[in-house]
Amino acid sequence: MLENWLLWRLTAMVWIYMMRVSYVKKCGLVEHFCTDRHVTYEPCVVIPPSAAGGRLKFFDEELYIFNKFASDLSRFPTFEKMLDYYAEYLYLSEWAINRLNIPEEEKKRYITAARITYKFRYTAYQDVPNSENYQRPLAEEISLLLDKAFSPPPQITPEEILEKGFSALYELVKDVILHTDAELLNKFRNARRVIGYGVLGKRAQKDLPLLKNTRLCPTTLWDQAAVCGSHVCDTPVSKPDLGSLTQEDLVIVFPASEKALGELRPLFEKSKAGTVLYRNDLSTLYWKASLFPTLPGCEYTP
Repeated sequence: MLENWLLWRLTAMVWIYMMRVSYVKKCGLVEHFCTDRHVTYEPCVVIPPSAAGGRLKFFDEELYIFNKFASDLSRFPTFEKMLDYYAEYLYLSEWAINRLNIPEEEKKRYITAARITYKFRYTAYQDVPNSENYQRPLAEEISLLLDKAFSPPPQITPEEILEKGFSALYELVKDVILHTDAELLNKFRNARRVIGYGVLGKRAQKDLPLLKNTRLCPTTLWDQAAVCGSHVCDTPVSKPDLGSLTQEDLVIVFPASEKALGELRPLFEKSKAGTVLYRNDLSTLYWKASLFPTLPGCEYTP
């Protein structure tokens, strides 16, 4: 849970925290609380209980209803003010982590996750005055930080980050650290064949070039309309042979219309294919793999 919170995968507007006194004492919240800062103390409240092995119960209920206007929201007057705020937030996060009763290797893992989030949080406020002056330096710092945190180094250049977007990269970084797509990616890794079905359609014609040179790229291409000489991305296309499917095969079905799926789902349910994935099931994986193809194959080893 702690790593999810540090990477902002687990976030909420929390107004009330309730904990048993015995648990507060167990996690050392009071004696390790930092009192020399004048910003939010949320890291000191959340981190010790999250790392102490207790159980969390989250009530996703509104305490009250109020009218919220853009003018009511807290905003940073300048980018420099935001830098100061998140520098203090990182300080408190590292303060709390360093006082946890856990091995040093775990502390390093958590602190690196906090530092990664610290860098990416800046990029979420591009409407703050002066933010444009910091985009290039932030991209350079993030590139270096990721090369130190992952093995092998993903070697994502500042130019790539600026071109493809900070938010897209941050989402992928979180997925790799938290193993969000690990089970699905293992299916691709262990498949005897990765088969693309319906590859001559418009959707597949758009998607397949993006998947080239990624682990999601089909090695065998099928389409009912295939004729002698049909090719997509220099790979020959043949007519489907559902009878040849085995438990070791993985099929990606590209057609996504309700009519096409209504016809195809029953066919694949009767087949012996081990895994059948529909294009919409893979939409986020397509996006991530095509933008930063070097990162999904890396391990988080800070």
